[in-house]
Amino acid sequence: MKKNIYRDLLILLIACVGIWIIFSRFPIFPEESPIKVPIATEEKLGKMIVDELILTSDKKQVKTPYSDSCLAVIKHRLLKAMGNTDYEYKFILIDSPIVNAAALPGGYVIIFSGLIDFCDNAEELSAVLAHEIGHVEKKHIVNKLAKELGLSLILSTDKSVVGSVARMATSTAFDRKQEAEADKFALDLLFKTKINPHIIGLFFTRLEEKYGTDRQNIEMLSTHPFNNARVKASFEFSVPKDFKPVEYNFDWKKFQEEMKGTEEKDENESNR
Repeated sequence: MKKNIYRDLLILLIACVGIWIIFSRFPIFPEESPIKVPIATEEKLGKMIVDELILTSDKKQVKTPYSDSCLAVIKHRLLKAMGNTDYEYKFILIDSPIVNAAALPGGYVIIFSGLIDFCDNAEELSAVLAHEIGHVEKKHIVNKLAKELGLSLILSTDKSVVGSVARMATSTAFDRKQEAEADKFALDLLFKTKINPHIIGLFFTRLEEKYGTDRQNIEMLSTHPFNNARVKASFEFSVPKDFKPVEYNFDWKKFQEEMKGTEEKDENESNR
């Protein structure tokens, strides 16, 4: 009797494993195809979101000669290593204590000044921006918005609708597959850029250690959830022994101090 039970259980186990293998290799429900949105449409949508963030909110764009120069150096280095792209990337620096960056449609990337303050160096910022560029290149954000809201709605010029789209675009979380794709893109790009890809794992580990239980202004931990597998993938990225990272030649501390100076200036003006 017991032998029959064990035999039946073994047969059932083998059958379950076989079914799992078949369905994992040949899924019944194929993944949805990405929504095809023209680049010009993406750029229009991205500009609408940026204008909404800057013109109709308390967030101000930061533009100073030195900050513009630093971001231009980082962008040039990343894009040169990346090669051909359909997008004309625009890094928009916003005065906000939030530690985050957000990929928007059409090549727009929002950088909150709180992220500048948190990063230890320009290489860490480059790692975050490489990840955001990955989201743009893979069309994650425009597809997510189009699927959740509909293409006609996200292109609406109605102010209330634009506001909702802007909030969703800057606070939405990507799924695990999208995060993994953006991570892989960033790891490869950093390596081409002569920046050690392991810096992604170091950055997110430090972020989690410092703000893991206090996430009031740390939107990055909700939009880019801390995940041991993602950090592990960063540390396991194969870097040749003769790999020589190349540091940026501008003054990172000066960049950070300039951001703080801008914040203090804005606070003084608001108190008048």
